[in-house]
Amino acid sequence: MKRREFTPEEEARIQRRIRERGMSFEAFLPEGMADWLRTKLAAGVFESAREAAFVAFQDLIELDRHPKVRQQLLTATLEASINDPHPGFSAEELRASLDAKREALAAPDPHGAEIHGMKHADFQIGTEFWTATGRWRATDIGTRTVIAIKLDQTDMRNYNGPPYSVLESVFDEYDLDGCKPAAAP
Repeated sequence: MKRREFTPEEEARIQRRIRERGMSFEAFLPEGMADWLRTKLAAGVFESAREAAFVAFQDLIELDRHPKVRQQLLTATLEASINDPHPGFSAEELRASLDAKREALAAPDPHGAEIHGMKHADFQIGTEFWTATGRWRATDIGTRTVIAIKLDQTDMRNYNGPPYSVLESVFDEYDLDGCKPAAAP
């Protein structure tokens, strides 16, 4: 059976209505989780971090639907931890390890890759910039904020706007310090 072809206007309407009913957000993963995800992405288990997050939420929904399975998973996790042949850390050892990691993170980057941040005046509509989560383009400038879209789409039509068919995010004065100008094309 042949599927109906939608016009670009209809496609935009469909995308807008889907987004109105759903939710989009950013998540920060600590180093261990980020390394795990990078390994899965490199192995082709997931095509993107978005797909991995979608699958993770599906798993959480299923665990909510099956509380006995959730309890079995918790029990197995605790038993594995108790039976771990590697000795645990004392509180003092753990604290010292975390302090050493914080010291290393506080030190200047020897490769000069420090993000020195941007100021509100550095932005204008169309300015492209980087954050820890990827490349962005400013779509509007407020008195204290910058509105931007993430440049992670494969369909370039998603960047046609305003209005945009992708989520616009707000960066306030606290977020701007984590932004780095993108190199001119």
